[in-house]
Amino acid sequence: MDRPERPEGPEPPSIFSRPDPDEPTTPRTEPDQRQTILDPLDVSTWGPPTRTNAETAPPLPGRPRVQAADGDRLSPRLLVGLGSAGAIALVLIGFIAFSIFGPGDDPALAAGAGSPTPTARTSAETTISANPESTATPEPTPEPTPAGPPVELAVGDWATVTVNELHVRAGAGAHQASTYRLIRGAVLTVAEGPQVVDGGNWYRVASLGGATGWVSSGWIRDPFLETILNDPTLIRCGEVANPVFDMVDGVPQAREVLRIGDFAMPANKLDEITLASIELARGIRAEVCVTAQVGSDGLPFLRSEPGVSACGHAVPDGQAFWLRPEANQDVEVFLQIKDPALVHPILLSGPADHRMTSNMRTLLTLMSYDGASGCVDSRFSLDGGGGANYRGANVTQCSIVSVSNDSSIQLRPAAGGATSWVKFVLDGYRPDIPLETPVPVHMSASVSVDGLYADAWLYYSGQNDCK
Repeated sequence: MDRPERPEGPEPPSIFSRPDPDEPTTPRTEPDQRQTILDPLDVSTWGPPTRTNAETAPPLPGRPRVQAADGDRLSPRLLVGLGSAGAIALVLIGFIAFSIFGPGDDPALAAGAGSPTPTARTSAETTISANPESTATPEPTPEPTPAGPPVELAVGDWATVTVNELHVRAGAGAHQASTYRLIRGAVLTVAEGPQVVDGGNWYRVASLGGATGWVSSGWIRDPFLETILNDPTLIRCGEVANPVFDMVDGVPQAREVLRIGDFAMPANKLDEITLASIELARGIRAEVCVTAQVGSDGLPFLRSEPGVSACGHAVPDGQAFWLRPEANQDVEVFLQIKDPALVHPILLSGPADHRMTSNMRTLLTLMSYDGASGCVDSRFSLDGGGGANYRGANVTQCSIVSVSNDSSIQLRPAAGGATSWVKFVLDGYRPDIPLETPVPVHMSASVSVDGLYADAWLYYSGQNDCK
């Protein structure tokens, strides 16, 4: 078959491949001007709304129409071509990325290829457990590090416990058996050390309570012990932080721990009279001093020499009395009771075979009547290794005296109350007090190493009216 004649004139260009030479062609005709303008694919006719047909130059024969006013605009066919090339490039990039980061031959991930894609996040632990042949290993949990270097103590140091409980062990190291527990504020002395165990310092100690063994000193930022002093004698003073006694069935019993300031002392290392004096000091919020020393046996011992006068209203409780605050007392404020304090029966007793033994208790009874008040004194001092105690009481009261002689006085409160006897030393002072009329009477009694003493006299304060 013969090839048709080509029309004269240039052949229009195409973005596609050249046509097949065997493909029949249609003779080219000159396009109509109106059809060229209305052809929606001929972007050469697109322009601003104000452009008219007459302003659009007709295309030259055999040439593509060129937009005259908007040269930056791209042909839609060209845009389609660029978009196709971009899509192909994205597919190639995705394929390469999947080849690099994909599961490959991992049997754990391949096994789930037919399952729905999981929505929960995958953890390192899950991957390791699903693939036992994986070479990845979990990062070990770091061991806790001590809070700085260990606390250092010196032999002979006095130290106090700074944690709630500290174990005293049979040997150095936390693996040793615990034989005792020291509480916060307990005082001890260092006898030996340090021995280093597991990076910590261990010391052999002896506490004021008699506990001996090994303790850890802790760390600089987390100490178990704190040095108080490096000296053979330790003296510390402070207010008494807690009651010294509890009343159990009408009988006072000392508490196990005596707290003075920030320190915890064993109550059983002090005698009962000393503890009774410390209790009165607690009631008026006075400071008490304690002394600790190390004996020849290497164990520390404790002593105290309290001295106190406490004034208030007395309230009976079994064999004891409580001193409670009382207004309008004719004494200095620092002597007045602020917190109720126990007057231990040991402060009120004397030699059992002495006729004046009952005087102290008699005065406390007079202080217990309505509106009455008085003072209780207690002094304790060490003398040549022994102890000397002075105990006394005094009260001033509007009383009606019925008997007054050189051996005793009998009286009762003018406001009402039982009759009481105060006994004097047989060769002592005989008070000259009017009988059977209300008069202010001051009475005192005491017990000391020198014996028992008592007296009574009229008390006039300048504007005396016995009420």
